[in-house]
Formats: sequence, C-alpha cells, structure tokens
Amino acid sequence: MKPKHFLWFTGIWTYPLLVLLFQVIYTEVSKDFIIPELLGILLVWVLPVLFPVIITVTNIERKQRGQTDFSFGATYGLAEKKEKQSKAYMEAAFPPVPKEYLSKVPTGLIVGTQKGKYAYCPLEDGNGINGMVLGNPGSGKSVAPLG
Repeated sequence: MKPKHFLWFTGIWTYPLLVLLFQVIYTEVSKDFIIPELLGILLVWVLPVLFPVIITVTNIERKQRGQTDFSFGATYGLAEKKEKQSKAYMEAAFPPVPKEYLSKVPTGLIVGTQKGKYAYCPLEDGNGINGMVLGNPGSGKSVAPLG
C-alpha cells in the first residue's frame, strides 16, 4: 500500500477535522444549554475517535475481500473506475451461452445478447411460453419484449 493511501485507509485525517467540528458545535450548544464538562470532553475528544476506527475496520474488510485500491476516491466511493473482478468470478457470474441458443435475428423469447447475437429460449412446437420480466423503473421492461 502506498504511504499516501495509508491516511485514507485508516481515516486518521478525519480526527482533527472532527475535533474542530465538534468543538464548534459544543461551543454553540453550550451557550444555550448547561452541559457538564465531562460530557463536553467526551463529545469533543473521544467521539471523533470512532470515525477513524469505523473507516479502518471497513477498509480491513475491503482488503480481506481482495480489493487493492485504497486511494481517497476508492476508499470513499468516489472512484470512477470499478475494480475488475477475477476471470473465474466473471465466468461463474456470466457463463457462456450455448451456440444453439444464439441467433443473429431475434427469435423465441429473447433473454439477452452475447457478442452481438441474441440469446433466446426457443418456443417448442409453436406453443407459447410464460416469462417474467424484472428490472428497475425505466429499464425498458415494457419496450424490450415488443422490439
């Protein structure tokens, strides 16, 4: 791991920022309310320790899952590129479609595409088949079967 990524990995950099933030909040709130000094110390100095601990534990779990990018963007979900999955994972998640179920023209019940060809379930003996179309709103569930 690169030394600069260690700061993002551990979340240590959040501690001084949170101490300042909680100090400002404590100062403003204590103007209107009586807050015991011990509670103020806990809020300003101890509570901010939890954030780097949570970030570190989360990143240790990410490292155990095999992720290797701990830059600021990747650690905090801001990275544009996604980490590549292993070849074995991709083959298990997306197995190749047998050639007898691939066609250049749409026939039968189309279930997807692979390398520019339609993957389909053939309609046996001219009988219809039932299918369920699932997807997020706006993903083309109503339009795709018609096209």
